[in-house]
Amino acid sequence: SITSDGESISISGASTAATYTTTGNKNVLEADRFAFKIKRSGAATTLASIVITNTSDETLTFTPTALALTADEYLTVDLPFVSGTSTTSIYQGGTQYATTVTAPSYDYETDLKTVAFNWTGPAAGSDVVSLKQIEFYKSVSWHVHSLKDMTDGYIIFNCIRTEGRSDAKRRAYE
Repeated sequence: SITSDGESISISGASTAATYTTTGNKNVLEADRFAFKIKRSGAATTLASIVITNTSDETLTFTPTALALTADEYLTVDLPFVSGTSTTSIYQGGTQYATTVTAPSYDYETDLKTVAFNWTGPAAGSDVVSLKQIEFYKSVSWHVHSLKDMTDGYIIFNCIRTEGRSDAKRRAYE
């Protein structure tokens, strides 16, 4: 069964997938990252894949290697959403999990249709997988001009944002 507390969705029972289907066409043209938080309670559960499908039914698949979900604590997953990526990593508790990216002919300029989360492991009605803060976003790049290493354990950075949130405005005027 699927329930929501207004902040997250929880899938319980022997289910091994959850699919988010957009209402209408969702433009993710400016996005270059895809992030979400996931946790489990109950039986050991492994995140098997994340499959993003566009309105042309082309798929982009992220397949982590043996990523066991943590019990009762959200794992933040942040993945690249750019062409040319064939591998990436997901980090959990300081451990790196290699993640294969498969996109035979994915068109990043086509609107978003669905995002499917697939896992293995739950077997009983009391097992729950929860997802929250699912988002596509544009990362922000900074250029560090200088830094000061202070004696009491902190560093002061002098930075300038070089690209990011203002890209949409710049693109409109090109």
